[in-house]
Amino acid sequence: MIRRLIASMLLLIVLGCASGPPIHPWTGHDDALARIRQRTASVNSMQGQCRVRLTRARGNNVRLDGAVVWRRPDQVRVRLWKFSHAVIDFARDGQDAWLWHETGLPESVRSWWRQPDSGVAAAARSLFAGSDDGREGAIEDDGGSTFGWRRALDGGRSVLVLIDRPTHTVKQIRVEDAGTTVGLVVTLDRYRRIDGHVWPLRWRFEAGEGAIEIDFDPGALHLNVDLPASALRPSRRAVKVR
Repeated sequence: MIRRLIASMLLLIVLGCASGPPIHPWTGHDDALARIRQRTASVNSMQGQCRVRLTRARGNNVRLDGAVVWRRPDQVRVRLWKFSHAVIDFARDGQDAWLWHETGLPESVRSWWRQPDSGVAAAARSLFAGSDDGREGAIEDDGGSTFGWRRALDGGRSVLVLIDRPTHTVKQIRVEDAGTTVGLVVTLDRYRRIDGHVWPLRWRFEAGEGAIEIDFDPGALHLNVDLPASALRPSRRAVKVR
């Protein structure tokens, strides 16, 4: 799940200020979505350092240091350390993914990086870059501070994206079945202006087996950087997982 999500979320979250994102006058859903799409198109790569917290379903927490690099359209590498000791090295390029992990790493942690796409990737492409399979999204709005954009998936499921009305930023993405959350929930917050772009510093991925929370260091986060090929290349120790 995470291997597709990191890549898709890096596309998804280019959504748009040291003090937070600007407030926009409300002129309709089309304008709000157009602003999000414009922000998306303005970023092609990212490099950042972060703190990561892994939470298992039973409540056990693991805190790690991390580094993430991404390049459009679909290349990403995530490396995690514990007390400067490498724990995870994950890379993805298109449909292919590779994973190396420290011997003895709990299966509940390893499984996050091997699970198949939950449908969020397709929803992200449809919302922010246009539908790639003929399925369009639908607006859901009850007049509150957020409105929703829903896209159908296979098997009767759907992905619901909650968008903050004043700032035109994505707050949450979740997979649902008949209105009940059945899969991944992604929460984005702490939006700040990074290199001229509005960017969420905290991403939280939740599923039945636990959660991963990523907090980026704003002083060590850069967008539209020129990344060498070696920065995205899988580790020689990594094993192909897809």
